[in-house]
Amino acid sequence: MTAIIYARVSSTTDRQTTDRQVNDLMQYAAANQMQVIKIFEEKISGAKENKDRQVLQETLEYCKQKKVDYVLSNELSRIGRNTFNVLETIKFLIDNNINLYLQKEKFTLLQDN
Repeated sequence: MTAIIYARVSSTTDRQTTDRQVNDLMQYAAANQMQVIKIFEEKISGAKENKDRQVLQETLEYCKQKKVDYVLSNELSRIGRNTFNVLETIKFLIDNNINLYLQKEKFTLLQDN
C-alpha cells in the first residue's frame, strides 16, 4: 500500500513545526506495511478556504495522479477547521477511492480499501 503524509501547522513562523506529526505518521505507516512515497507539509491556517491552501491542493492532485492508497494525517483539524472545506476534501477522497487515516481520532475513511 502506498501512502502520503499530510502535515499542517497554523504558524508561518518557526514557532511550530510538523516534525512530531511526520514522525508519528511514519511510525504508523511502518507498523501497517505502508510505503510513504511523499510527505506534504504546510504552514497555513486550517480556517483558510481549500482553494487558498496550495499544499493541500497539490497533495490531493498528487494522490489522484499517482493513485495513492492512503492519506495519513495527524488529526481532523489538520485537514481543515471549516466543516464545508473538510467535507469537500473527504468527498474528493471518496470520489477518487483514496483512503484517509486520522491518527488522533483513530479514524479510517474507507474500511474496504
